Amino acid sequence: MAADIHGLTDIRLSANWMAACGEPGEDAELYATVRAVGAELCTSLGITIPVGKDSLSMRTAWKDETGEHSVIAPCRSSSRRLRP
Repeated sequence: MAADIHGLTDIRLSANWMAACGEPGEDAELYATVRAVGAELCTSLGITIPVGKDSLSMRTAWKDETGEHSVIAPCRSSSRRLRP
């Protein structure tokens, strides 16, 4: 199945912004990515991101009988896909 695209302005993106907010460097990296994709790339191409979601809690912390633990999900290796 192919999308009926006549020009770049027919393209709409959907974004899933992922970060372990609050961890060193993560907030700044998320901001830089959103700015680069949303404000710069999309604007220069004349396309939009009308829908999207965020996964901003890519970290967790807990205590148990062995002590305090925390883990973050690294988002730099996330796969990037374009779909019609």
